[in-house]
Amino acid sequence: MGFLAYYSGIGTRLYVFAYKMVGQRPGGLAIATQAACAVFGAICGSNTATAATMGAIALPEMKKYQYEDAMATASVAAGGDVNHSYTYPP
Repeated sequence: MGFLAYYSGIGTRLYVFAYKMVGQRPGGLAIATQAACAVFGAICGSNTATAATMGAIALPEMKKYQYEDAMATASVAAGGDVNHSYTYPP
């Protein structure tokens, strides 16, 4: 799924949309990255895969919109950790 999002350009288009929606707010794309990480993490179920995939998509896009490297990397790293495996009692 990550390869599909990356190579088809869906990630770029989603960031253009996110920038139009929340880009005028301080940290808008970082917030959008957190939401995207949460959705992707819920779908794939792996913290590592979420951080790697969203890093490949989000970091170049956030750099294009002049986000500092530390802020972009921290938002992807924190977003990659939103997926936790919970076990519910029977």
